[in-house]
Amino acid sequence: MTKDGLRQHLRAATRQGHHNVDHHPLMRPLTAPGLTVKAYGRVLHALLGLHQPLETAFHQAHAGLPDLAPFRQLALDRTALLTRDLSELAILDPTVPCWNGTAPTSVAEYVGWRYVVEGSVMGIAMLSPRIRAQLGHHCPLHFFGRTDAAGWHHFCGLAETLCPPQQYPAAGQAACRLFADIADLFTRHLTRHGAMN
Repeated sequence: MTKDGLRQHLRAATRQGHHNVDHHPLMRPLTAPGLTVKAYGRVLHALLGLHQPLETAFHQAHAGLPDLAPFRQLALDRTALLTRDLSELAILDPTVPCWNGTAPTSVAEYVGWRYVVEGSVMGIAMLSPRIRAQLGHHCPLHFFGRTDAAGWHHFCGLAETLCPPQQYPAAGQAACRLFADIADLFTRHLTRHGAMN
């Protein structure tokens, strides 16, 4: 395997799932003209419904799987950033639909899920200026303004070390399941809120 064998495997395995999330109707307003604070808030709520329980699951995995100890140094701060954005917009709703998964039970499953989360940093960095241009400088961007390429590369290095090639398929399957869960969660948010326009 090459040095980046795990990342290449996960990228290939999740290509369709990644596309489905990136192009989900819930996310479409972020890249279309006419973005409103209301639509932006719906996206933030959907992401909060993902990251809050997912970060809890990661912390539970850290406690239950000693091999994950090196990952504890990576920040799990998305919930705090999303809550801050929604609070500043004065639209925080604690009753939003949430991801209902459980803690990962293996290093491979953890790596697959964490790949999805950490890899989103690159896409977020591309969306941030578009949101700022449409909603103005007073719109909070604590979540979408978080650009941590160093954290992404740190994760990749740890994952390559702790997830051997024989576990790549399991990591890929876990990442695909999480992408499918995210798409389902986004659909539940659309169903709850109705049309985005």
